[in-house]
Amino acid sequence: MSKWGSYKESEQARAKRLARMKAYRLAHPDLIQAQAHATYERTKERVMAYRAAHKDEIAAYHRAYRVTHLEERRAAARARQTRPEQRERERIREAARRAKPDYNHKQAARQQVYQAKKKGLLVPTPCFCCGDPKVHAHHHNGYDHPLDVVWLCSLHHAYAHAGLL
Repeated sequence: MSKWGSYKESEQARAKRLARMKAYRLAHPDLIQAQAHATYERTKERVMAYRAAHKDEIAAYHRAYRVTHLEERRAAARARQTRPEQRERERIREAARRAKPDYNHKQAARQQVYQAKKKGLLVPTPCFCCGDPKVHAHHHNGYDHPLDVVWLCSLHHAYAHAGLL
């Protein structure tokens, strides 16, 4: 209950009051900023005084927190060690894996092609359609035979995924 009793402001009165406040803020931005800074400084002084007066209690609280939340802190530290873009890639990859039941099958086929290419067992050939020596990617004819791939330039690879080949 407010100091004025059971006073309830009407919607119209509230709208007028808010409009006056907005007009005041727009007319006196420097004054508003100075007041906010003064409030910040007072709060900062009060917090610093409290911390100085209760230094031992605060230190004991932090020690106890570190002991009781050890695993959470370790997990957070591990998460901080990975770069944000790496975490985002992992999150997207994991979401895709869960959303598509055959994702693991496709990923395994891609990995086999990558390993075979790395070992020299699978050599990229010019584009199957146009003969362009600069191949963009391999295209699987089926994931049951992972090393049975067709090498395509970027244009024909896009056509293959669009179903135009």
